[in-house]
Amino acid sequence: MVTTTNGTLVLSNGQQEWPYNIFISDVVNAYVTFSVNGLAVAGSQNFIIAPANVWIKDIAMTTGPTVAKALVAQANEKNCAVMQFTNILDTLQTRSFAKTGFANGAKITLQQV
Repeated sequence: MVTTTNGTLVLSNGQQEWPYNIFISDVVNAYVTFSVNGLAVAGSQNFIIAPANVWIKDIAMTTGPTVAKALVAQANEKNCAVMQFTNILDTLQTRSFAKTGFANGAKITLQQV
């Protein structure tokens, strides 16, 4: 059974943070969608542009998808890092994942695998 969920992605450059609401459809090879001003939904934009030289400071979601098992962070359509869903549930007191960096202006996508 597919389990859709929402979450939060936070980008940082060490001085400023940019939070994004994300929607995870739990469909393998589909892209996560993003929203800056409200709840992300299936029809939201499936990429964001890095606002500066940034890295993923945090990513969290309430419920783990049941079909897809991880997110692949991509910069300009090139894979950068894999984040297992079991490591980014917001119920965990500590969430660990690679602090993946993105250059200013890079197209950032998160693909479900």
